[in-house]
Amino acid sequence: MIKINNANLENSEFDDVTLAKTRFNDINLKRSVFNDTDLSRSIFTDVNLKNVEINNANLKGMTIEGILVSDLFAAWEQIHCDNSSPTANDSDNPSANQS
Repeated sequence: MIKINNANLENSEFDDVTLAKTRFNDINLKRSVFNDTDLSRSIFTDVNLKNVEINNANLKGMTIEGILVSDLFAAWEQIHCDNSSPTANDSDNPSANQS
């Protein structure tokens, strides 16, 4: 086991490294890039994900605050992409205001 305290590893590069079962506390990863990274079964608590991008990711089973991300996407698509049902306040659609 290696223990590193109060270290500045800014601009470091790690290639083909296994950090499985590693614990990270009070870590600054601003502007870091993760490529071909396996984070399966990882837990993130008290994290700042402001302006984080997730691209080309396997999100199967991923939850945010206990809600499946796939369910969040499905709900978003239903609200924003379902053009077949007009809203009650749709003034451009006369059938939306019929009783």
